[in-house]
Amino acid sequence: MRKILIVDDEPMMLKIADRALKDHYETILASSGSEAVELFTNNSPDMVISDLKMPEMSGYELKEIIESKTAGKVPFIFLTSDDTKESEEKGRELGVSDYIKKPVKADVLLSRVCQILDNSGGSGAIEQNKGTDLNNEANNEFLNSELEKIPSWIKDEPLIQENEGINNCGSAEAYLSSVEIFERHIQNNIRILENCFESGDIENYTIKAHGLKSTSRIIGAMTLSKKAAEMEKAGNDKDIDYIKREHASFIEECKRHADIFLHHENDDEKEPITDEEFEDAMMAIREFAIAEEYGILESIVDSLMKRALKPKALDKMQKIKKHLIELDFDGIRKLADEN
Repeated sequence: MRKILIVDDEPMMLKIADRALKDHYETILASSGSEAVELFTNNSPDMVISDLKMPEMSGYELKEIIESKTAGKVPFIFLTSDDTKESEEKGRELGVSDYIKKPVKADVLLSRVCQILDNSGGSGAIEQNKGTDLNNEANNEFLNSELEKIPSWIKDEPLIQENEGINNCGSAEAYLSSVEIFERHIQNNIRILENCFESGDIENYTIKAHGLKSTSRIIGAMTLSKKAAEMEKAGNDKDIDYIKREHASFIEECKRHADIFLHHENDDEKEPITDEEFEDAMMAIREFAIAEEYGILESIVDSLMKRALKPKALDKMQKIKKHLIELDFDGIRKLADEN
């Protein structure tokens, strides 16, 4: 089975790409450029799919490093929500196999990957994401059937446009999975933004705003996506005064959306978990961390976070979630070993 290395600092984007491809290819996930370089060296994948804007190392820089390590040309697909012509021009100059705009639809990504690999490296085309539009009349029946699967707390929330979310994700199942990922990471994203602002790290502030623009749009949180796009533009334009002026309202908008999910969690009656059940779960987490089974670990963590955990257990699970976001399997194993 051919191998594909997927690189993105946003867990939601990793999940979407992995879901689209894992039944057809062996997928290898990396949350940073430096991790991707190491995984490429150890696994020799047949293709790399990468975000463009990432902390520490951009997709362009990653492509140059990887090509310096191999004699043959490795097909590269860039996924981005960058709308500038400069990105497309640079992609052409670097010989990019494809260039797909976010939000990425699973059928489009799979189709493009198959075409490029079958054509032995692709045609060098720069293409937009032209996924199926679920809002046209021919697809209204499908859209309505998928909307029936969406819980009422999402339908009743004016800040979330579930129609837009299903259109972006392609199905209710994929949409709800994206909502869960957004819910899991929004608080951490807020902390990153605040830390970058306080330290004057405008470059990484802009990258995080860029990521939030995409992930919030994917789940239909269009107000937040618009605000994130404005902050990203200010960062790209080096408009520090605008960022200083609008930072507080941007964070407030992020918190408004975080509160949606917090309120939802508090309204749910969670099933209690016994100490023995939790210990068994920790043993499983430890074993799957050793095997670096991201998907299984994610499933176990999600299941545990839906239970009524004791304060100490909750604190441990929150730390494990953080390590899982960072793909730090050693950190997860050490936490699982702690009494």
